[in-house]
Amino acid sequence: MRMIDPGTVRVTMPRSGIAVLTEFLTHMTHRPVLDETGLIGEYDIELDGKVAMAEPLPSDNPSAPPPPPGPPTSMDVSKGVQALGLRLEARRAPVEFLVVESAEKVPVRN
Repeated sequence: MRMIDPGTVRVTMPRSGIAVLTEFLTHMTHRPVLDETGLIGEYDIELDGKVAMAEPLPSDNPSAPPPPPGPPTSMDVSKGVQALGLRLEARRAPVEFLVVESAEKVPVRN
């Protein structure tokens, strides 16, 4: 991932499958992204998108220069995905997930 200009990044995924792309899109959009393309194989994927950066923590020293922004927290990828010849559709679909109702610490000998 590299910054093209402020607020825009280019993500390069050489020789990657669609599963890698959907995992990345899930992380950056904060929504599950399902692969319904049926595409197999590896592709050289380049994706540009606008990002929202994490706000830097305020400094205790008011005369210090402002800190750089944190890492991208979300990314608008709609145009980048369209440039790949794909599209994202928002809809409801069954998604597997795990629910942990309780957890207990098991004692371990020293």
